[in-house]
Amino acid sequence: MLPERVAPIAKLFPTGPPPAVLMVDRDGKVIRTLASAKEIEKMVSAELDARDETMLHTMTEADAQVRAGNNAQAIELYKKIWDDRCLFTLAGSEAQRALKRLGVTVAEPATKSPQSPPPPVNIETKPPGHAPGQ
Repeated sequence: MLPERVAPIAKLFPTGPPPAVLMVDRDGKVIRTLASAKEIEKMVSAELDARDETMLHTMTEADAQVRAGNNAQAIELYKKIWDDRCLFTLAGSEAQRALKRLGVTVAEPATKSPQSPPPPVNIETKPPGHAPGQ
């Protein structure tokens, strides 16, 4: 463990050794832990399923709020979906359209400095049995 990480980890787990794997939400709150790294795939799958269910519930609730005339509440809910657009691209696009209908414009932030692609790598291969200098 890196020395600069000892104090923050001790704060999170004062009663014993930290788990091998942590999953945190966007606010930094620990939402899942594992003692063994072998269960990572199951943990990630379970979390993605839970987020999918939450997103569907949030989208349904936002639509209901629009129908009920509670635009401020609907906007808040659609923005949550927009914030998770990297996980749910179609739902993010739908939330963006719904927000636009409600008078709110959201867009991808402009990149600060576009990165140029890396230079091509030239790999020279010689047929088997080819001696250098031939």
